[in-house]
Amino acid sequence: MEKEELKSGIKDLYLASALLAYKANLEHIDTRDPKCHKFYFTGTVKNVFVADERAAAQCVPEVTIEEFRMFYVSGKLLFPSSYPDAIRHIKFSIHSRD
Repeated sequence: MEKEELKSGIKDLYLASALLAYKANLEHIDTRDPKCHKFYFTGTVKNVFVADERAAAQCVPEVTIEEFRMFYVSGKLLFPSSYPDAIRHIKFSIHSRD
């Protein structure tokens, strides 16, 4: 898959945390607007676990950032055990820039 970049950035802290938990490449965080931070990821995400139609876990070897977002929004994304740490990491990154 080609390198993909979500040009508009991601405003959802929990989606950004899920991407980080799956080891997606976080390029930077736009903190210019203190009320709305944007997270910019590039590349693809590897080994993403999703629930299939029978609610069984399935590993998708590689997805784009947009495909990952669709799994997240549809409720099919399975969160890795590192997800709570990713939330803390993103929050720390935001507040350490204040």
